[in-house]
Amino acid sequence: MTKLHVVVGGCAVVAMFALVGCGKNKAVAATEELADKVCACKDADCVKKETDAYSKKREELKDEKGSEADAKALEEAYKKALDCAQAKGSSKGAPGAGGEQGDKK
Repeated sequence: MTKLHVVVGGCAVVAMFALVGCGKNKAVAATEELADKVCACKDADCVKKETDAYSKKREELKDEKGSEADAKALEEAYKKALDCAQAKGSSKGAPGAGGEQGDKK
């Protein structure tokens, strides 16, 4: 699940840096869609499938521009997707799946 965390995080970071311009854009919509799909997943395999699809979409949208509000919306959608992805992975006992939640026991 750590690899998934890196993929989702990397996608969001690249998209966030691309958002510096006008109005809600396709990158925000794609990230919000990712969050909804990941949260609807029943298992980690579904999460991986959705994040792989998002990675392809992100490449298409890498030049999108947006406002600071878009950047905040993107960050919120990313956090939602990450929280859901971690929940799906935690049932399989994936240690360190989350940044600040990575307790070592």
